Amino acid sequence: MPEARDFYETEVLWTENYWTEVERDRAQHTMDHLPEDVTSALDIGCGAGIVSREIAKRVARVVALDFARNPLRQVHGLGIPAIQANAVRIPFRDAAFDLVMATEVVEHLGERERREALREFARVSRRYVLLTVPYREVLQWHWAKCAECGFVFHVTRHTQSYNERILAGLLDGFALTRTWTFGPREKRIPAFLILVGQAFGGYARVKPGYAMCPRCGNNLRFVSRTNLGTHVVLGVPDRILPLPRHPAVIAALFTKAWE
Repeated sequence: MPEARDFYETEVLWTENYWTEVERDRAQHTMDHLPEDVTSALDIGCGAGIVSREIAKRVARVVALDFARNPLRQVHGLGIPAIQANAVRIPFRDAAFDLVMATEVVEHLGERERREALREFARVSRRYVLLTVPYREVLQWHWAKCAECGFVFHVTRHTQSYNERILAGLLDGFALTRTWTFGPREKRIPAFLILVGQAFGGYARVKPGYAMCPRCGNNLRFVSRTNLGTHVVLGVPDRILPLPRHPAVIAALFTKAWE
């Protein structure tokens, strides 16, 4: 069974096309509410370093961390110190950084991994933890179906949908002091309609190489078709119902609760 790291080592995920205007905008919005007293920061799950580069413009000491080797090559090219390590075993002493940040990371973690990673974030942080996650995501909308073994999975392996209430109780020893949302406002089709659409074969469309089946490792062939059934179940409600629209991303700033 392939591991998550196998997927994130895929070369195509970290090409220059990753540095899109959307990703740059996300990085900028992440920095909008950065506390002024931050002098050191650890960027966990840094990917190709887009957020690391933005924060390095304002913070004297920035270290980037990711468990995949391929994206770290780009980070090294930016001149930012970067290490390969896992978020559940961060190789730094307690309170090593003013700010620990993880952008688009925790939604990928299973429950046990998430608890362990958040404990590590809190341990390594001296003052703040900054998280960004997809906002009110309907996970089923991004389900793909492997054409080789039939396994159904989230395209980017998200395991949890987040809102303000869930974020507020996420980090022990820290208080949620600020949230802000950004990104394009997207419709949220109800999960039950998406599941009906999938009964007609309406799974997420996936470009070859941009997803990997967690069961068999296939990354080329996925079930995705549009027919009358998927059009009626998914297309019609999308056009005529007053479905809620939400920004794509929510950011949360946590401040250490000093004893």
